[in-house]
Amino acid sequence: SSSPKPQPPRIAQKGMITPSFECHQDVQHLYIVIRVPHVKIGDVEVVVDGEQFSFYIKPYYLKLNFSHKCKEEAEYPMQYDAHKEVITVQLTKEEAGVTFQDLDMVTKLLTSKKKLIVDMDEGEEDAELDIDCEFEQKVSLEPDVKSYYGFDNQFCNFFTPLQAHTAEVVDVPLPVEATTAESRRAMRLRQEQEAFDSDHYAADFADAEEIQHMIDLFKPWYRPLWKLKQLQLKQSATPSSAPASV
Repeated sequence: SSSPKPQPPRIAQKGMITPSFECHQDVQHLYIVIRVPHVKIGDVEVVVDGEQFSFYIKPYYLKLNFSHKCKEEAEYPMQYDAHKEVITVQLTKEEAGVTFQDLDMVTKLLTSKKKLIVDMDEGEEDAELDIDCEFEQKVSLEPDVKSYYGFDNQFCNFFTPLQAHTAEVVDVPLPVEATTAESRRAMRLRQEQEAFDSDHYAADFADAEEIQHMIDLFKPWYRPLWKLKQLQLKQSATPSSAPASV
């Protein structure tokens, strides 16, 4: 029977994140442990083409080049550890017993034999890439000191998988995880000063009478509720007069 035909390897696009990973092996198999925090496990794409391994789950993309070939299969065994946020992919060596070289050399495994795309003009990203080239992969290193933010400082590494779109959500320069509460506050104050527009507030003085009229008409909804609450507290604090016992 003919061996299963692999799907065409996905071409890395600008903005994809190269995840951190590690590799180890035994006599028959090769294991790739890939860290993919904050993803929905489901649409995982794995392609093996000779010595080349490709892995994709939005927004992570990884392509490795090994010293020996692995077998092409219809499906590859995978295990997901939700606590460690890692996916372990198991590949079968084409020749059992052969030792894969340089599995601890991340840079060499990531090095492509194809021409690297240094930059791409706007509008070309959606074009079909049929040239023999791809983007350079760089593993994103996690900061030594974790940065916490959000309500009660409960969040950390939330923006790591969203780096390609973070600029559309927050004004903090990338990477967000490398900032501290003090630096973010300093940046906020500086941006507020730079963005201040005196003409924007001048209209409040030009239409002072109309604005004052609106203020006078405003009836806060909480004031009647507050008065009722105070009355209830006053009544509960006043001792009730009970008839004297005979």
